Amino acid sequence: MLTNTLNVDEAAELTRTPVDQIWDFVYAELTDIEDVLPPDYSDPNDKGRVTLGAALALKARAMLYAGRHTEAAAAAKQVMDLNVYSLHPSYADLFSYGGQGNSEVIFDHQYSKDIFSYPFYQQNGPLGINAQGNMAVTRNLVDAYPTANGLPITMDNAYNEFDPYRNRDPRLAATVYLPAFSDAIPGDMLDDGSEDFDPRPGSGTADEINVDYQRTKTGFGVRKYLQEEDYTDRTNCGTNFILIRYADVLLMYAEAMLESNQVDASVYDALDEVRARVGFPALTRGQSMDDLREIIRNERMAEFGLEGLRLFDIRRWRIAEDVMTGTIPGFRYIEPGESDIVEYDYPGVVRVFDPARDYLWPIPFSETTLNSNLSQNDGY
Repeated sequence: MLTNTLNVDEAAELTRTPVDQIWDFVYAELTDIEDVLPPDYSDPNDKGRVTLGAALALKARAMLYAGRHTEAAAAAKQVMDLNVYSLHPSYADLFSYGGQGNSEVIFDHQYSKDIFSYPFYQQNGPLGINAQGNMAVTRNLVDAYPTANGLPITMDNAYNEFDPYRNRDPRLAATVYLPAFSDAIPGDMLDDGSEDFDPRPGSGTADEINVDYQRTKTGFGVRKYLQEEDYTDRTNCGTNFILIRYADVLLMYAEAMLESNQVDASVYDALDEVRARVGFPALTRGQSMDDLREIIRNERMAEFGLEGLRLFDIRRWRIAEDVMTGTIPGFRYIEPGESDIVEYDYPGVVRVFDPARDYLWPIPFSETTLNSNLSQNDGY
């Protein structure tokens, strides 16, 4: 870790910094800046600048990633006690043009059509409307969304494997472009109104899977941040990308309190607040630590699907060797004219994760050549 400018000779003598020292530095920086940041800005020209809430929320995230759960819980509670933020009533609206700058947003990357835009629709919309479909959604994510009763699909008799997307957590439809399941159950309608999203083999649509390398690799597509208003101008997208929002603070607080063995009513209250937005009933109090941990982790997966947090959650929980190996799970479907369910796995990639090595990246070879004091990480 460098905190000052070095000359060439000094750089060649560097040694590796203990990880705790780096986290101490991060904590100190975010603490020191609290006294100079306002909770909000009155000048519209300051919209998007870092606030006190953003610094505190980032501290909570950093301490959670560091495994310093007491400090993470305290920082998250500080954000909650500011009484500045609240959950936006509509989950789907969070990511729309109409939901920009809502009460849940703590910090976001600001964009603007025609001024500072990005080609999100062009890159991630379905091929059937002449977009590129660059991101694929796995079945792991889709199956993580509970039923409309707030229960896992494996625990609710209301879940129907022959009509799998009905009566589900509304966050699923707001996050994932859902495919046709059978001839009787069509997929999401494409934004041009021409046909539904049907990647099933034999469908004959422009999205039919495995026809060429441009088609969806899993049968699912990206819905979150894909705005119908951008369909006719798909390289000129202007919705802000949310980096930290209040739902994250609530779930970080619940997790940090659990992992620091401080479970009380406030943990359930934080979880229930997030779940109530999508119509789920309150959780039963008195869960075991393992059950509550599983609820929190699945809630994070569903709440923040496609928002860039999942990979880091997997790694800090040390579960990558369980969930990031093997083929990539794709959609379930019934082929045209058939009646049996097919479970599709994308054959093009077989993932391997070595827990003895892959939780860390290698130190670049060029750096170890220039400085023999920089030891290499295990396994490289």
